[in-house]
Amino acid sequence: MLTTLDSPPLSPAARQAVVATEVVEDVLLELKSLNRRVNRQLILRDLQALLVSLDEVVQSSIDAPNHLDLLAQAATLARQSGETITGHSLSDRAQRMNERLLGVARALDHAREATIDVIVSRQGEVIARHGDVARRASETLPEPRPLEISHGAPVLHAFERPPLRAEVDVSPEAFTYEPDEQPEDIDEVEDVDGEPGIRELFAEDDEEEPRLAPEDAHRRLDLLVEVDATADPALAAGLEGELAQLRSLARSCLEDVAANANLRRLTDDERFVWQAQRGFESRLCASVDAFVGLGTAFYMASGNGARCRGLDIVQMALDHGRDGLTIDPFRAFARTFAIASIEGRDTIRAAILALKQSQPYSYAAQGRALAMAPNPEVVPALEKLLGDDDPRLVETALDALHHRGTLRAAAVVDLLEHPRPAVRGKAARCLAHADARDGAVDLLLETLDVEDDEEVLLDVAEALAALGHGAGLARVRELVEECVEEPASLPEKIRVRCMQLLGVAGRLSDAPLLRALYGGTAGEATALGFHGHPLLIDALHEALRGPAGSIIVGPTGAREAARALQRITGAPLHDARDFYDPVTDHRRVEAWLTEHRDQFRDDLRYRFGQPWHGLTVVAELERDEVPMALRRLCAFELGLLLRERPIQVTDFAAHQAERIAAARASITAADGDPRLSPGIWLRLEG
Repeated sequence: MLTTLDSPPLSPAARQAVVATEVVEDVLLELKSLNRRVNRQLILRDLQALLVSLDEVVQSSIDAPNHLDLLAQAATLARQSGETITGHSLSDRAQRMNERLLGVARALDHAREATIDVIVSRQGEVIARHGDVARRASETLPEPRPLEISHGAPVLHAFERPPLRAEVDVSPEAFTYEPDEQPEDIDEVEDVDGEPGIRELFAEDDEEEPRLAPEDAHRRLDLLVEVDATADPALAAGLEGELAQLRSLARSCLEDVAANANLRRLTDDERFVWQAQRGFESRLCASVDAFVGLGTAFYMASGNGARCRGLDIVQMALDHGRDGLTIDPFRAFARTFAIASIEGRDTIRAAILALKQSQPYSYAAQGRALAMAPNPEVVPALEKLLGDDDPRLVETALDALHHRGTLRAAAVVDLLEHPRPAVRGKAARCLAHADARDGAVDLLLETLDVEDDEEVLLDVAEALAALGHGAGLARVRELVEECVEEPASLPEKIRVRCMQLLGVAGRLSDAPLLRALYGGTAGEATALGFHGHPLLIDALHEALRGPAGSIIVGPTGAREAARALQRITGAPLHDARDFYDPVTDHRRVEAWLTEHRDQFRDDLRYRFGQPWHGLTVVAELERDEVPMALRRLCAFELGLLLRERPIQVTDFAAHQAERIAAARASITAADGDPRLSPGIWLRLEG
């Protein structure tokens, strides 16, 4: 629903309908657990109608003349849905589902009474609106707009369409008996909820009740094409043939979305090339544009230009995500991203329901799609998903919210005490970019005092650093100091993360700690390079000496040591073709250091041979061929400097370019700010 500054307050009914929708969705997902002989499709249709009705209540203005009627209709459908369930099943589970739906109906009744009170109290205001009622009454679905063309980043599409019905697989859950528990007589078989034996319950009808197949709207000729072809088989065949080609084209669009989503993904060691990323992403977005275009009305070649109302592209996307012979995360990405590029609350509900019914192997791909989708309704839907019982879904929602960088702190507060460490850590990272920053600092400081998982502790420390507070780094230094005394006290993964956090966000006095901990691994060398203190040059040079040196490194460790040396000193160790593939010959390094070592002061931080400056970080993010792991650290460093959400290096290149340009402008405009003085380390409070 459109909201303007003069919009009336949200109706009590609308607020209640939002909560009721969550309850009905939970009931939908429980349908498959009912008795295997229950006609689930009939129940599904009732619940789908109820969800559509609740959507209409949410999107209706309190001033709409049919607002109370919509509310009464939703309450009636809730009772009817509960009666349908109990009419088909006598189990305790069915009774509980009925009670939840009756609770929805009662809540809607109470909301209706409260709405009447609000309307009565605002009668004078309503009369003064001069016809605004009719306009608001029409705002049930996003108003159609001309199709937009994406330019390297996704756009939100809105076109004329009916409300979506919830898509849920209600096939009964399979259950088996152990070999020694096989019943001798079918009469002994009971449902998992303790219902009477199958033969006892259906004694008069041994044949299975036929299931009602769901409507497959994108294959229904009479619903798609505005022409009567019943009396002309040739015309019908021509129309069907053309529609088949259009459906094939729609599937090709989804396949292109999946393929380009795969091509644009990069591992930590792969290089980011602006032109390549823009090419993949432009094709991905263009494929979504074309797919959505097939859902709008158009004229066909057959039937003398018969008008087609548009394919049911949302249903096609849902089917595409399920049709693979194996679990394909990129099919799931294509489904979710295409649906979430269509404006409306119901499209996001369809995407979330599909996510809940999919295999966990595809959760991450769907999370990436939701993270980058243009529909603003994604954020509230993900916040609701944080309350799910499945921690894997909660982690998926947290990752997507962290990428989007917009959420309410209240949505993640309780997750700081979640039993699963990964959930606690991701919740802490999200708090760094939540709405209430001051409150987030207090919450993270409390968590810092009680958290005993080292990986979560690092997440909390990073979040505090992002908020400009250094208390987390103090705890990290304690861990590092213990590790210097007892090297086995920290796993390598944790040790490297500690060093990289101190390298990016630490201070001058951290240099001796980093040097003492450096053991020659690639991640440790990267930490030294980002810290930038000249004291670390000799340790990196020693690593390149190979067997003759005191630090033993492999080929990867040697490469990263050379990169780190180059990052601090700016020594020309690379050839003209690849800045990030430096030579590892220690003699060449030694010759260069002999000539230039004295130019580095011990009280300055260096980056590529010059005193460190924010614009140097910006320039590296603008550069081609930067390994993704280094881009991620640069983005984190820039976010700490500007005290803002880091650039997401997995976001669309067009969005990254906008953020990088804004960062360059911000640093340039702040020339003279002591925090941006060349050669200093970042300054954090606490």
